Amino acid sequence: MSYKPEFTLVAGANGSGKSSNIENLQENYLNPDTMGFKKALTELKQCIKNGKTVATETNLTGNSYLEIIKEARSNGFIINLIFVTTEDPQINVNRVANRVQKGGHDIPIDLIHSRYKAGHRFLPQYMDAVDNITIIDNTTEPKLILVIKNKRIEYLAQKIIFPIMQTLGIKRINALRNQLS
Repeated sequence: MSYKPEFTLVAGANGSGKSSNIENLQENYLNPDTMGFKKALTELKQCIKNGKTVATETNLTGNSYLEIIKEARSNGFIINLIFVTTEDPQINVNRVANRVQKGGHDIPIDLIHSRYKAGHRFLPQYMDAVDNITIIDNTTEPKLILVIKNKRIEYLAQKIIFPIMQTLGIKRINALRNQLS
């Protein structure tokens, strides 16, 4: 079996726990919060061009990364999506406020709420575009909600938090449950 580079997109609204839970995921983790969005994007595109395994994070507020996923796929990459969320965007707001008290960067409350909603809205499109999906409920501590490897479901939690239930829809969740049976 030949080596295939991986592109991992870690997604979720500000305060969901992307950076604190996932930063040690890979050696080549590009964090736009610490290095700047443009620099992270430039390095990401360079890694994909050079066939180098890479991970980055996003709020998933639009479909701009879908083009990067297509490019990575055409360069032979395995595409992973890790979506980190909470039960309620107010949890994210509180975490960002705590981060600011410790000297971290601030995000306006209305922006956290809009990014939370947008991330959930775009999640299904990204799920259809990737090979492997992990959805994590990070309301209190990280809990797996869904794991799909090579387009095959491996795990689906019995209890699914409402925002994910609403995002995926009961029809899709039932179809996933049927795949597990």
